[in-house]
Amino acid sequence: MTTKKRNLASYSVADKLEFVKKFKEGNKSAREFGLANNIGKSTILDWVKEFNEGKFDNIRNSSIKKLRMSLYPEVEDKLVQYIELRKSLYSRDKCGLSWQVLKDRATKIAKEILPPNRFNSLSASNGWITATLNRHRLIGVRLHGEASEMSVEMAEQTMHSFRVDLQSKMDAYNVPKERVWNADQSGLYFQKLPNRMYCKPEERATMRGVKQMKDKTRITLMICTSAGGGKIPLAVIGKSARPQCWDLCNDKPPLPYKHQTNAWFDKNIMIWWLNEVFGCEMKKRYGNNKVILLLDNCSAHVGIDAALIPNNVILHFFPPNLTARYQPADQGIIIHFQVQY
Repeated sequence: MTTKKRNLASYSVADKLEFVKKFKEGNKSAREFGLANNIGKSTILDWVKEFNEGKFDNIRNSSIKKLRMSLYPEVEDKLVQYIELRKSLYSRDKCGLSWQVLKDRATKIAKEILPPNRFNSLSASNGWITATLNRHRLIGVRLHGEASEMSVEMAEQTMHSFRVDLQSKMDAYNVPKERVWNADQSGLYFQKLPNRMYCKPEERATMRGVKQMKDKTRITLMICTSAGGGKIPLAVIGKSARPQCWDLCNDKPPLPYKHQTNAWFDKNIMIWWLNEVFGCEMKKRYGNNKVILLLDNCSAHVGIDAALIPNNVILHFFPPNLTARYQPADQGIIIHFQVQY
């Protein structure tokens, strides 16, 4: 008579808890339950013992397959609390977490709460930090884009007020959506070249980039579009008073151009753009009819004297820290332009 070969698969904590629950709810012996589920009798009894001793209670990651209990749970809990605190504050103070910061913080916590003999035996090594993160189901994420300080609910409430105010201005000045514009600046690294190459695996270690692939020479563009799909010419801010490339176009720039030390927008450049570029275009298209220009709260935009703004232009500012999520220029217009370039 041949016996069925038992399955030697390993099980996660979630699987073990499910088996223990079924075993406790049923009326089968450990042997009968094991045969029915292709698990050894001693295995299911060990799981029940671990469950009764509370070893599963504080497992944050139920996908792990081996119970590795922490020798310093109090330090781990404080470190996780610190990580959660940083997660709630980083969008305001602009500071993330590095591996070294985690190690230093763990050492500091241990020194504060552990007796000297236990503190001396704790090594906040790379392995210990990794195990701590795994036990608490925490992973590292490289942050991109702009962070918002508000929750989705708070952001929607704030934007509701913004939309109400915008609609009231549109109604008061009889402005249709075609005359609602949005403008935003973006840097363009115009000399930067593609930095990807394809090679055989054995050649990978010898492949090196060149300086031009990391070139940071930049100009700044002001991109402006309307809710009706209208566009106005790009305005370019560079460092040179007279770029040499103008020789190719009879000494006249093909686009509105200004120079500034950092090739960036400041208030003076913004006043120039509002009057000489945006204001002129609006005058050509709509005469003296009012238009609304939506802007973010960049320091170059706010606080401009109303007397220096064209009288047919009404400025309306987005709430702080929400432009990455709600400003039209940030919803694909700028990035598609840069990709096309």
